[in-house]
Amino acid sequence: MTGGWETTDGSDPKSYWCCLRGTEEKPVHAVYEVSADRGFVVGDITINGRRIDFGAQIADFITIKLTGVGTRFGQSTVAPMTGCRRRKPSLEAAAATEEAPALSVVAALEPLQVGSR
Repeated sequence: MTGGWETTDGSDPKSYWCCLRGTEEKPVHAVYEVSADRGFVVGDITINGRRIDFGAQIADFITIKLTGVGTRFGQSTVAPMTGCRRRKPSLEAAAATEEAPALSVVAALEPLQVGSR
């Protein structure tokens, strides 16, 4: 994943990934940062000879895989997961707006700060 990346001190660029949520094998939320005691910042790391100036340069090396299980409605023996559902409106509110509860999956990317000189 970090082929062509070089640090100023020759350390492994992959070692600066920090998994905040999930596991190392299956991270859900990760941050790429260099600790202050290393003496350099992410912006000093190069990818194919170019300094990292934008988070998108790192994002180009990230791949995401989504795995799901399909089933026929009403025939699954597995309890439904509700982590991606928005709150169900009250019946009165749903009737007033003529909206039915819906499944909503939202992905938000926080801006990546690569450091400055």
